[in-house]
Order: sequence, then structure tokens, then C-alpha cells
Amino acid sequence: MHEVVSNARMGQALLPTYTEVTTPRRPGPVHTARLHPLEPFSLPDGSTTYPMWRTPRQRQRCDRSSPVRPDQPAPTLNDLPPRLILDTSAILAFTEGSTAVGEAIAKVADKGCLFGLPVMCLAEAARSVTHAVRLDLLINHPAAAVLTVDPLQWKTLAATHRAVGRLDTAGALLAAAGNNCTVLTGQPRQPGR
Repeated sequence: MHEVVSNARMGQALLPTYTEVTTPRRPGPVHTARLHPLEPFSLPDGSTTYPMWRTPRQRQRCDRSSPVRPDQPAPTLNDLPPRLILDTSAILAFTEGSTAVGEAIAKVADKGCLFGLPVMCLAEAARSVTHAVRLDLLINHPAAAVLTVDPLQWKTLAATHRAVGRLDTAGALLAAAGNNCTVLTGQPRQPGR
């Protein structure tokens, strides 16, 4: 059962999964996790190991809410405010397979909340990304919300840009301030900060 929970967690974090089993593939928890068999290999003791791989797939957005009253429309997941904002470095770290970023977005999704992807951070990350498929997986995650800056806040954006020196970082900071949440960064913390 632990393997199924682990695979589900990896799927929620949009991370690939590798596992090895000691018996050939058969229907069951491994089969339902959509693991695909790789070439088996022999161990020094003569036993055979059957490796398996699961590539994360894009999922459709779903409405996780239930109506409060039948005559009132239910709020959708997209109506919720983000609880975490990913900056450009966190987006790039995710595309490179960062388990820390994957785990952070999985925790947000587990709570039925959203994580925000500022459009300026996505545009900046797209310039450097080497794994475009992983970027698409992130954007299409059911708990992802692509955020834009309110045009009426252009002066605040300009002032924040002057202060931090990067437009994408300014956009992430404004998104976090506007949603009363934190920014996740893929940059290592500097000593003394």
C-alpha cells in the first residue's frame, strides 16, 4: 500500500516515477499506477529485477468543490486565491526535476488550494527552459493558476521593478502581496539573509 501512496504523491507533484519489482508485471497497484515495464536485468545472486517507469501526464482541471446550496453555483477551484507563488527560478527548478518544488506544489494541491504562476515569470522561464514538456505539465496542473498583473497597478509594478531589478521578480512579489501568500524560489538562500 505504501508504494501506491508514494506513486500517487509523485503523480500529484508531476514527477516521473521509477521502481523495481521482483516479479513480472501483473494487474494490481503497480498496473493502476500506469507504470510501464523496462528491460529486466539479473542481479549477482541470480534473481531477476523488473524495472518500471511512469512518465507524468498532463491532467485536466477539475472542480473539487461541492455546492453550498442547490440554487447557488459552486465556486470552482479557479475562484480560489493562490496560497503559493512560484518565481522564475522555482519554475525552472521544477522543469529540471526539483523534488522540493514538486513537493511544495503537491502540498498546496493536497489542501485543495492553488499555486500561482505569474505570467512574467513563465515568459522569463520559457527563454531558458530545456524541458518544455515539464513546463507544460506545470502550467496544466489542476492546481495551477496563471496570474497577470492588474493594469491599474502599473505604478506599483514599476516601483517594485526599480527596487528588485527584475520585472519577473516584481510580478511574483506583487502576486504574493495581492494574495497574502509567499513566493517559492529555486534560488539557494544567501547566508546572513
